[in-house]
Amino acid sequence: MSVLATHHAAATTARRTGGRRMWAFGAVAGVVSSVVVIALVALAEAAGVPMEVAENSTKQPEHIPLLGYGTVILGSTLVGLLLATAFARWARRPRLAFIITTLVLTAVSFAFPATTTATTATKVMLEITHAISAALIITAIAAHLPLRKVRDAATA
Repeated sequence: MSVLATHHAAATTARRTGGRRMWAFGAVAGVVSSVVVIALVALAEAAGVPMEVAENSTKQPEHIPLLGYGTVILGSTLVGLLLATAFARWARRPRLAFIITTLVLTAVSFAFPATTTATTATKVMLEITHAISAALIITAIAAHLPLRKVRDAATA
């Protein structure tokens, strides 16, 4: 086996195990984030914060089920992991590309609570849940992305 082939095989194996590790840590971060947010929302509801939203002022507010938070967070985690995988493969600076993209998406996600018809306390709680989830998940995934793309010896 040539040195070039050995290096290529080692780089491929490192990418696979690094990718698996990133997915594992990302999944754990998604579950932990879901549990933290669900507990926080349950405490807020117990304190009297009505976790009810309406699409607009003409609609009747609807209660957000606790498991709904977990579902949305896990879905967002999956999107984040797919983005991270793509950036790890194709971006020159995977970690930077991931962080910038996910921070922009997080900022966009703040629009829903801000524009929905709900009490101020409800909107604040929804914004807090977004921030907590983003902080936990983005940090966990970004930590497993390289700063710069490692070039394979085969392409050098």
